Parts: sequence; structure tokens; C-alpha cells
Amino acid sequence: MACNQDIPEEAIDLHNKMVKYLDGYIFGDDLIKLKELFKDIPLTPAVMEKISNIYDLFKHLLDNKIISIGSYTKFISNLRLINPNQAAYVEKRERDMQEVIKRDLPVVTIGQTTYSVSTNSQVTLQCSVSANPAITSVVWQKSSGGTTSSITIDGTRYSGGSTTSPTLVINNAASTDSGTYVCRATNSIGTGTGTSITLSVTGSANHVNMASNQYIPKEVIALHNEMVIRLDGYILGDDLIKLKNFFKEIPLTSADMENIHNMYDLFEHLMKNEIISFGSYTKFISNLRQINPYQATYVEKKEREMKEIIKRGNGSGTDENITAEQPQDDIGSNRNSTAEDPDEGDSPAGEKSICKLS
Repeated sequence: MACNQDIPEEAIDLHNKMVKYLDGYIFGDDLIKLKELFKDIPLTPAVMEKISNIYDLFKHLLDNKIISIGSYTKFISNLRLINPNQAAYVEKRERDMQEVIKRDLPVVTIGQTTYSVSTNSQVTLQCSVSANPAITSVVWQKSSGGTTSSITIDGTRYSGGSTTSPTLVINNAASTDSGTYVCRATNSIGTGTGTSITLSVTGSANHVNMASNQYIPKEVIALHNEMVIRLDGYILGDDLIKLKNFFKEIPLTSADMENIHNMYDLFEHLMKNEIISFGSYTKFISNLRQINPYQATYVEKKEREMKEIIKRGNGSGTDENITAEQPQDDIGSNRNSTAEDPDEGDSPAGEKSICKLS
């Protein structure tokens, strides 16, 4: 095994049990034959005389680094000539030990250490976890003003932060979200901690628009974020590469392609280049259908839901009872709104707490 590598107690225990088991099968003539196969490499005649059982043989082979705990290649090769069944047993134990040795604390990797966003915008704190055994929980903690608290994932203000999608997404960021964030992932071995992330939320955000001067309701943004988080759990690896290739050069440059590692990145680039927008994913759906028809159908469903909300927010479907004197900006989904009561039924599209994509 690697130099200076610590061996887990569990692996040592498996090794000792294996040697004890072999001691009941490899003795007498079989032990003599096995020793002979190691004669001079590394066993000298003097050492050969001192080896009276399998325990002694293992000790000398370990001392001379012919074998190590979890690595018995030469021993298995020689034992197979004496007793194939026991050689197969040692191979199995070797695999068990190697699996134990590979186990470790989760390794938590972050995308970047600092983020600076405007108030009411969305920010994604990128995080990935590799672990063996698999992680059982992910917790994000925020420290600010000497106080540390765990983030409650509610699916609205905070989403992600799960074993399948460790990345934390903060919607409608507020100044109170400023602080230092740490992602912790736990498996049966223990807890791994990522490098701390500093988030700064300042100023105020502009508004998100799909068309000129059109505001996007918070409910639509929440549905969009929910959709992206779900897709990030399904479209990855080869599927993500295939999907990126459909957008190659239109609009993704080679540099863009290299920087897109997940669905969050892809959506960000497509929205920035106005290939898609909130509630309008035609080109994306068309390309996704060639990769994963089921998820394409899911996006279509979310698109319809968002469009319905946007239509309500823009006053679509209001009836003729709305008077000409009523300011158009005040028309909402309340069919009983009147000119005398312009504030009743205000459209959620007029919310001032949504960010703008440029």
C-alpha cells in the first residue's frame, strides 16, 4: 500500500481474521511448499527455519514489504499453486479490505470563495461532494456577527442543499443573507467541510424582464428555480455534454462550453443570451427532447404554469367591466376591480423585489 498510509482498524481486523482462518488450512506440507515459493525472495534459510505457521509467514512478508494489508498479489499468486480455494478466499478478503481502505470523510468542493450580488437577486453557491461511503446528509451553515446557524431548506427562499444536489440556491437575496457560508457533508465515516464562502448582498436589484418592460412575478421565478434544481439532478454527465453541444456556437462559444459544469450554468448562459427566458423555453425543450423526452415534457408543463401566472399578472383575461379610466398598470386578475378602487387586485407583476437579467 502507499507509504505512510493509515490503515483503518476495520481493515486490520479483516486481515487478522483472514490469517487466523488460513492457519487452519495452510500447515504441514502445504506450509513448507508455500515457504519454498518465497525462498530467497525474501526468505533466507535462517528465516525459513523460524517460520512454523502462517502467522510467522505473514509477519516476515509484511516486514519485507512483499505484501501489505489489503494488497496480497504475490502471496495469492504463490498460494494458488498450493491451494486454489484458499487463494480465492484471500482475493475476496483483499477486495473487502481495499473497499474499507478507500472509505473516507466526504470531500466537499466549492465553486468559488466569494460572491457579491444585489438585493432581491438569486445567488447560487456552487458545491459538489465526493464520498465513499455515500453521504447521508448535507448541511449549510451561515456565520454572521459572531453567530452561526444552519440554513433551513424550504424550497422557496433556500433550495438545493441536499445529498443529490448539495449546491445552495438563495432566492430574493436580502442584506441579512450576507455572511460566511460553509457546506458540511456527512457519511458513516464522519463529516467533511468545504472551504468557507463569503456572500455580500448590497444595493437593490433591477427587474427581470422577458419582454420589454414586462415584470416577472416572484411565483414564476420560484417555479423556474424549482425546475432548474430538478433538472440538475437528471441532466448530468454525458446527457449534459450532449445538451450543451446542441447549443454549440449558437450561442455557446468554446470558452462557454468549458465553463458549463451543470444545469445552473447552462440556464445562466442561455438566459444571458436570450435563447430562453422565464416561462419561455421553446429551443431548450426542443433540444432536451432529443436527450430526455420525459424531462422535456416536465419543462413544457412548468412553462405552461409560468405562462399562466404571467398572463394573470399582465391582466390577460380581464373582462369588459374594467373601465377606460382605470390605469392599465393597475389591472390585475381581480375581475371585479373598478376605477374607483384601482389598488384592489394589483398585479403581482408589479413586485419590486425581483432581479433583472441583462
